[in-house]
Amino acid sequence: ADGVIDVKYFGSQVAVAAPSYVPPATFAAPTYAAPTYAAPATVAAPVAYAAPATYAAPSYTSPVVAGSQSSALALDAADGVIDGKYYGSQVAVASPATYMAAAPAAYAPVSYGVPTTAFASSQASALALDAADGVVDGRFYGAPVAVRR
Repeated sequence: ADGVIDVKYFGSQVAVAAPSYVPPATFAAPTYAAPTYAAPATVAAPVAYAAPATYAAPSYTSPVVAGSQSSALALDAADGVIDGKYYGSQVAVASPATYMAAAPAAYAPVSYGVPTTAFASSQASALALDAADGVVDGRFYGAPVAVRR
């Protein structure tokens, strides 16, 4: 560290000690005692089990009326079978509300009947409209589907 290799450190002799070896401590093998367990607890099994209660499916004689088409489908599916019935009763959709006052003549539509042709803005929309009634047959609830150009 003084910049001169002469076994001196700023004039003092540097002594080199012989290496010393200290053997590691000795360890004994660990001892292991097996755990002891008490006898398992015994619990008496029940003598008999009661049979679960059985319930009959409800039966209805009059039609079940839903407020909308989606509610009718939910009722139809509620009994586990999509067959137009809810536990044997026909599922119906309530008729839409009717209004007593007539619309002004300037705003009255030409016809209140089912449209003779269902128009769509594109081919994809026409396919979606065709499939909306559940059957892909080129019709929307009986009316032919067409693309308006």
